Amino acid sequence: VGLERRAHGHHLVRIDAHQATIIALLEASPDITIEELRDSLSKQGLSFGYGTIRRFFERHKITRKKRPPMPQSRIARMS
Repeated sequence: VGLERRAHGHHLVRIDAHQATIIALLEASPDITIEELRDSLSKQGLSFGYGTIRRFFERHKITRKKRPPMPQSRIARMS
């Protein structure tokens, strides 16, 4: 159990070192999914598992609730 906890703790320290990068990506694309975030991070040479990112969000009280689709604002046909 101790080794497992230490390994898990290593991921926390590693992802927290990149908090500013993650926050910047979230601010640039507010509706980004975790998988899209993982892809953006991997393009910068950073690799984190889905669960690691999800726990990062929980620790930092970051919510990722998607907005429901909104109805079109125009009533008249466009053609």
